[in-house]
Formats: sequence, structure tokens, C-alpha cells
Amino acid sequence: MCTHFPNPYSNNPFMSDAVSYPRNRFKDEYYPRSNKDEPLFVKENGEPKYAQDREGNEFYPTFDGEDVVLKTSKGFRYTKDASKTEKYPEDSYGNQKPFFDENCHVVYAKRKDGTEIYPKDNNLIEQKYDRYAKNAYGNIVYPLDAKGQPQYERDPTTHSEVYAFHPTTGNLVIGKNRDGDQVY
Repeated sequence: MCTHFPNPYSNNPFMSDAVSYPRNRFKDEYYPRSNKDEPLFVKENGEPKYAQDREGNEFYPTFDGEDVVLKTSKGFRYTKDASKTEKYPEDSYGNQKPFFDENCHVVYAKRKDGTEIYPKDNNLIEQKYDRYAKNAYGNIVYPLDAKGQPQYERDPTTHSEVYAFHPTTGNLVIGKNRDGDQVY
């Protein structure tokens, strides 16, 4: 059993009986709160759901300065923006926090096309966990530093860069910067 849990999460204890979220004067939904100031989630088809702003972007409620994630019958769920790209919750320091499966393997957020996205720390550096993220075609994507350059792993003894090989073709995988140019 994995002990990596996201930020404070709702294991379905904070549910509202409402059928939809209330809206403010700008037509954004918002989270009702319990008398302990805990956010209350609304259910749709028996599952909790996130509130949305007027443009269709889901957002996390906050509690004690941290984003609160919800847990459905299928596990933890990231919010999605209007373009269906998943978004990471953030801790009180602005670090994005990924989810982990029951075997403690990272579950990266994804874009609509299935490309996995690395979480970023509060310095905007992408963080690799137990495996590399993959694009929509299944190719390895290296995490980028704050300047948009790929971060290669380093050999602990020689401090030389270590490169990955494509699992089926055996070809060397070269990192790309944020503009899509290969960087050696």
C-alpha cells in the first residue's frame, strides 16, 4: 500500500446535498464550506466533482493554504482546464504535487492528447519521479529546467549525463527544449 497521499484530500467525507455548486455574480461556481471551513464537494452521478469557473476550468478548493483534492471510486482525480488538460494541486509553497497509484508509482497529469506533464516546483523546474513522462506517441520526454532546457540524469560516480534509450527501437533519446529543438 502506498503512503504517498496528495495534499489534504477528501475521501468523500465533505459532501454537500446540493445538486450543483452555487455561483457568484460572475457566474463562477464556488465551494460551500462546513462550519469548520472545510470545502464541500457536490456529487454528479454519485461521484464528487470539482467546481468550475465561468470558462469551464475546474479548480481545487483550498483548506489551510493547500489545494484539496477529491477521491472518486476510481482514485484521486486532477482538475482539468477548459481544454481538458489536467492540472496539479499545489502545496502552500507553490510546488505542484502529483498523485501516486497503489504501487507508489507516479501518475503524471496529462494533456487532452495523452501527453504526460511533469509537475513543477516553485522555481518552475519540472520534477521527475520514478519514471520519465511520455508524449502522446509513447516517447520519453525529459523534464525541463527553469530556462526550458532538458535535465539529464547524472551518473552518481562520474557525474556524466546519462541518456535514455527508446524501449522498442533502441535509439538514443535526445532531450528537447521548450521550443522543440533537440539539445545535446
